Amino acid sequence: METVSVHGIRIFGYHGCMHEEELIGTWFEVDVDVSADLKKASHSDQIADTTNYVAIVDIVKREMAIRANLIESVGRRILESIKAELGSETATVVVKKLNPPVEAEVGYVSVTMQY
Repeated sequence: METVSVHGIRIFGYHGCMHEEELIGTWFEVDVDVSADLKKASHSDQIADTTNYVAIVDIVKREMAIRANLIESVGRRILESIKAELGSETATVVVKKLNPPVEAEVGYVSVTMQY
């Protein structure tokens, strides 16, 4: 089994428990790794035979547009959509909240979710 990866998907969103996060929003970054059998695609050179990374980005954009208090909820939704729509056996999603509202200099906080 091989892997199709899309990393660094940057999306502005309104996820968070604080009222200010719902109003002002912040940047998020999402990394996705999806298991896929790429043998056929590597020989046929046809997009229909692979896991299309555009479909992965579309799923991430759609699920990130639905507001949530927790990035865990967003990560779960992304995973469930990937499984339902792409039929992969395993996937890993990392959702990073850039510049989180904490009293320290923090680059990001993240959750990693897998099935």
